[in-house]
Amino acid sequence: MVPCGTLLLSRHEVAALLPLEACIAAVEDAFAAHARGGTLAAGVLGLHVPGGGFHVKAAGLRLSRFYVAAKLNANFPDNGARRGLPTIQGVVVLSDGEDGRPLALLDSMEITALRTGAATAVAARHLARADARVATVVGCGRQGRIQIAAVARVRTLTRIHAVDADPAVAARFAQEMSAELGVEVRAAGRVADVAPGSDIVVTCTPSRGPCSTAPTWRRAPSSGRWAPTASTSRSWSRP
Repeated sequence: MVPCGTLLLSRHEVAALLPLEACIAAVEDAFAAHARGGTLAAGVLGLHVPGGGFHVKAAGLRLSRFYVAAKLNANFPDNGARRGLPTIQGVVVLSDGEDGRPLALLDSMEITALRTGAATAVAARHLARADARVATVVGCGRQGRIQIAAVARVRTLTRIHAVDADPAVAARFAQEMSAELGVEVRAAGRVADVAPGSDIVVTCTPSRGPCSTAPTWRRAPSSGRWAPTASTSRSWSRP
C-alpha cells in the first residue's frame, strides 16, 4: 500500500462525521469483536499533576486491516470555572497495526464524550428492562447530556430526572434536554428523591464520595433497576 499521509481531524470535523447512532453501532461491534478475540488487549497509563491529570489508553482492533489507536487525554476538573476551557482535552492517534504508519490524528473531546455515552447505550440495550421508561442522570455536565441522549436512543424514555450539585445547572439541563429529546426532563434536588422511582440511573460525576446511600436503592428485587456509572464517576451504585 502506498502511504498517503496522515489525516488530521478537528473536533468539529469529528462531530460532523460521527453521529451518536453510528458511534453506538461501532462500539457494539467493537465489544462483539473483543468477545470473539479480535482485539488487542488494552493498555492504560496515568499521570497525576497538580489540578488534574493525563492518561493514555491504547488498544488494537482487527478489521479488514489491523488498526491500533492511542488516546492521550488531559483531565482538569476546574478548567471551566478557572480558565474557560474544557475539562477534557486531547488527541487520538490511529495507526496501521501492521506497519506502524500514523493514519490519522483526531481531536479526542468529541470521541471521548460520544464513546462513553455509546458504551452506556449498548449496556442499556442488553441489560436494562425493555420497558424501562424513567431515567435519572446524576451530573448534568457535557457527559450527562451525552449519556441520557444515548440511553434515549435505545429505550423509549417518558421522563428523566436531572440531579447536579449546582441546582442552576440541573435546571438548565432540564430545559435544554427536554427540547432536544422531546421528553419531560425535571430538575431534582437529591438522588434519594428520584432514584426509587427510576428504571435507569446513570452517574456522571468525578465525586470521590457517594452520591447516595443504600436505602435509596431499596426496591423489590424483581424491579430490575439498572445503574451504570460513566466517565470519572467514583460514586457508589448498585443495580
